[in-house]
Amino acid sequence: MRRGFLAGLDTPNSRPKSSSAKAPQHPTKRTPLAPIRPPPVSVADSAPPTTLTPIPNGHVGCCERAKTLPPPQPVIFQVPSKASQPDGTITTCITIPEAREKLLSKGPYPAIDAQEGCRIRVVDVPGKGKGCVSTGAIPRGALIIRERPLVIAPTVMAFPGNFDRIVAHAMSADARAALLSLNNCYEDKIIGVLRTNNWGIGALPGHDAPYGGTGAIISRINHSCAPNALFRWNEEMFAAEVRALRPIRRGEEVTMCYVPELEGYASRQERLRDAYGFTCTCEAVDGLRAQLEGLTSHSDELPDARLWGWARDTRARDDALLGALEQQVAIMEQELYVRPEGWLTVARALVKIYCALGNTVAARRWAVCAASYTRAATGTDGGWEAVARNPEQTVWWGVRVKAGLR
Repeated sequence: MRRGFLAGLDTPNSRPKSSSAKAPQHPTKRTPLAPIRPPPVSVADSAPPTTLTPIPNGHVGCCERAKTLPPPQPVIFQVPSKASQPDGTITTCITIPEAREKLLSKGPYPAIDAQEGCRIRVVDVPGKGKGCVSTGAIPRGALIIRERPLVIAPTVMAFPGNFDRIVAHAMSADARAALLSLNNCYEDKIIGVLRTNNWGIGALPGHDAPYGGTGAIISRINHSCAPNALFRWNEEMFAAEVRALRPIRRGEEVTMCYVPELEGYASRQERLRDAYGFTCTCEAVDGLRAQLEGLTSHSDELPDARLWGWARDTRARDDALLGALEQQVAIMEQELYVRPEGWLTVARALVKIYCALGNTVAARRWAVCAASYTRAATGTDGGWEAVARNPEQTVWWGVRVKAGLR
């Protein structure tokens, strides 16, 4: 999920301020990533299922990119309606009539209280202005905050000259104050705040176009090229969620990445300067990042045909495929890489290999690892917890042992 800004605006003040409102981000003391090979995890015993447990093959990723652009005449309305949830958080939506009907027909949406279960608080961060730190230890994959946006708007649109006034009039006084308290890197009032703070949520029902949401708390989360948290949009709840990408210590700053992590240093810095007016000085490095690009597109994933061939090959060594995977793990560890797509590419292969070798402990460890990354990206374990409980019930279990190769 990328933090974005409303582009294509045809307004006099559509460029960033020459003097940014957001100070350059300075490095803070980082906590090393937890060991990539997770420590033994206690998995509750359960009765073996009567059928084989599938090893999940579905990939996780960010919201799909939209294919069309919104028209110039939007409608503005609230979701949920004030009548249905007078005490709940209301989102001011800017979209087209077709999307409006779809959104309202999918309701009623559950009430969302961002403070309920929230595991961060907004503080002053030296060198960064406002930011968010954790209120307690947070495990990887856990929900950090769920929040209904203040505003949802297209990320590409030519807005009318009176847009600020129209949107301000549609919002409650409290919501308007919360929105205008956010950082603004541009001259335009509300448009500037939206451009600076919105997070991409993909297309809306009824309109295949890119949209972004701006939240009172989530939009305070600062950038890092090696983030410890991930944004996702929960369409069913009509709410934004942030989940942990790695274990986070109490008091540690929670960060997300505003730009593509695998881009080179110069490209990342240019994007950050153009959109937000700051230079990032976090500890992420570039040396081997290009080698990780295939992990996110799954081009480097071991095909099942090759795994089956190894599992039944009397001439192949048990560790024949582990060397390349261990090298990938080492690069990911060195580059502070935490994207779920990449880790699942590696974990999926390791679970199958260790199942084929009959190694219960290692298979469970990597299945638990895969479950936590899947939960960070999707909100569910994706079927990996069942594999962790019963690796012996997968189709891969003991293949090399059964073939008499061990």
